[in-house]
Order: sequence, then structure tokens, then C-alpha cells
Amino acid sequence: FEQGAVFKVNNGEKTKFWENIWIKDTKLKEAFPRLYNCFRDKEAMVSDCWDREEWSINFRRSFGEEEVKE
Repeated sequence: FEQGAVFKVNNGEKTKFWENIWIKDTKLKEAFPRLYNCFRDKEAMVSDCWDREEWSINFRRSFGEEEVKE
């Protein structure tokens, strides 16, 4: 069932940005650990990071070369 199930984000108010699997088949925190470590609100929902027209993602600091690549 889990392999064939579809998960809809809808408005993103019930989908955790880093913790839930909502893009492909991996949690974002596992796919991008360096970015996850720099993120301010690790419990943020998708709706907290999307401003109706663009992503609004708040990090704690500027990125180094490795984070920019990621």
C-alpha cells in the first residue's frame, strides 16, 4: 500500500517541510542534511515556507560553498 499511495500536500498546513516525505521518496532532511542543519525552524510546515508565489525559506546563516552546491 505505501509504495502505491499518493500523498497530497494541498495547502501545506499539515505537511512538515523537512520531516514528511512529500517530494520523491525521501525526507528533505535526509536528502539535504547540510541545509537542514542551517534551517531556523525544523518543525516548519510547507505552508510556512511557501509564499503563494515563491519559496520563503529562512536559514540561520549564510551558506558556504558546499551548501550552495547542495
